[in-house]
Amino acid sequence: MTPFMSRYGALALAAALVLLFVPTDASAAPTAVESALTEEGIRVSRLQIVESEGITIVRGQVSRADQASRIGQIVADLGYPRVANLVSVVPLPDDEAIVLNAERELALTRSLEGCRLIVASRDGVVTVRGTVQSELQKDLATQVIRRISGVRSVNAALDRV
Repeated sequence: MTPFMSRYGALALAAALVLLFVPTDASAAPTAVESALTEEGIRVSRLQIVESEGITIVRGQVSRADQASRIGQIVADLGYPRVANLVSVVPLPDDEAIVLNAERELALTRSLEGCRLIVASRDGVVTVRGTVQSELQKDLATQVIRRISGVRSVNAALDRV
């Protein structure tokens, strides 16, 4: 077998594997499921709903185990007979601990001396406001906060003085 044939044989095999794992029917009416979850007061982050070969696959993240188990029943009640509930439970971050750690780390970072920074956190999304003396300090403050456990993202509203 020539290298040309083996290269294209490998490409054909890869294409066949991709087709094998691509859902056959992605019309699982996600809006109906999303509406039902909203009515139940269940907030699912990273929600994905796919129907493949008669199975409705639900993925996402919730903060409580009772919500995760309830999702499968809600989807079944909407008329989907076979449901694969792959929703995972991810506890909400401790916002108070995040703020305390962020304030401590920012205060200990010598390159940020002279900056006035105020930190707030909601569900792991940290907002830092205040004033810095240079653009590098903006980047550094954001990097320091991103390294803190539980931080999902950082919004920086920092002005130069």
